[in-house]
Amino acid sequence: MENFSIVHAYSRAGGDDVAHLSDSMGDDRFVARPDYSVMSGSGFYHRVKGFRYVHAYSRNGGNDSAQLFGSTNSDILTGTPDWVSIRRDGYFARAKFFKTVEVVGNGGTDVAQLSGSSQQDRLVAGPRWLSLSMNEKLITIRGIPQIIVNGGSGWDITELTDSAGDDRLRSWSGKTLFSGPGFNMILTSFEEVTARSVNGGADAAELWDSSGDDTFVSSPQVSRMVGPGFRHTVEGFRYVHGYATAGYDTASLSGGLSATAWTLRDRQAIAADVNTYRRAKAFDAVFIEGGNSNQDEARLFDTPGNDYLKVIGNELTFVTSDWNVTLRNVPYVKAYGSTGTNLIARTAIDVVLTLFGSWV
Repeated sequence: MENFSIVHAYSRAGGDDVAHLSDSMGDDRFVARPDYSVMSGSGFYHRVKGFRYVHAYSRNGGNDSAQLFGSTNSDILTGTPDWVSIRRDGYFARAKFFKTVEVVGNGGTDVAQLSGSSQQDRLVAGPRWLSLSMNEKLITIRGIPQIIVNGGSGWDITELTDSAGDDRLRSWSGKTLFSGPGFNMILTSFEEVTARSVNGGADAAELWDSSGDDTFVSSPQVSRMVGPGFRHTVEGFRYVHGYATAGYDTASLSGGLSATAWTLRDRQAIAADVNTYRRAKAFDAVFIEGGNSNQDEARLFDTPGNDYLKVIGNELTFVTSDWNVTLRNVPYVKAYGSTGTNLIARTAIDVVLTLFGSWV
């Protein structure tokens, strides 16, 4: 059958019928729904209905686009740099070589599984939606609650946006988990991750180190973990936790405009103010810079061993067998000594220092 501009094909008699739809040299559009699919462009309209498998191809040029619609049941979306498919029992549609593909969920516990290219890819995502750019191709998703994306090779970048509820982000070198009311994301092989809390809720973030030497930097607005081959940033989160597990890791924390209460204890540095709670745990060295309120206060607790506290001007250095802490521009400091031999050296003190327990 050739040279027909309008074609309707029906699969009604049963069997696993297959339809293949090809584009023209112009700008064409493929639309797939659970009950029918259409390939159309300038001068042609091809429609297939009731087919078990539908394959659409963009091979002949033009800025072709595809739109795949889910069913009211649970669908599975699979995407690669070359093709995107959606399937459930009795329905399979695939768009291959299209420059842009949009997938729209329609209820159910849909799952999307995407793979990036070997070059640099960019993912922008939020609750139940995403946009993945790779190799001059674009995949967008709307209305799918569970999303799994592997960035592939290359320095891949992702930007995440929260929901209006309480969301949680956990990030390691090579893996990021992001979840909240009604959505769940699993991201792997994305080297640069930026997550923003802008829509409300008491959002919490965990930033984990790698096996190498890593750096955790945290202010009331922005926190970041950086190490060999990765850079993970969170902005505007209510709770932020930085964790060190291997390598020689350092943490730098700073205060803000409101008064910050600092607690240094058990290899943890905690910064709490009226809006945020931040913690750096198990880092080898911690650097703390007080904020602009001139009301910051720090409580420093000794370890079970022998510790050393040195105060020069408004800088305090706390040295133990487990970690070292440097504290600057915090006007009020309380130091608690309970066990071991705790030594202190003071020169031209420019802070209000109160000692509790045993200090020599």
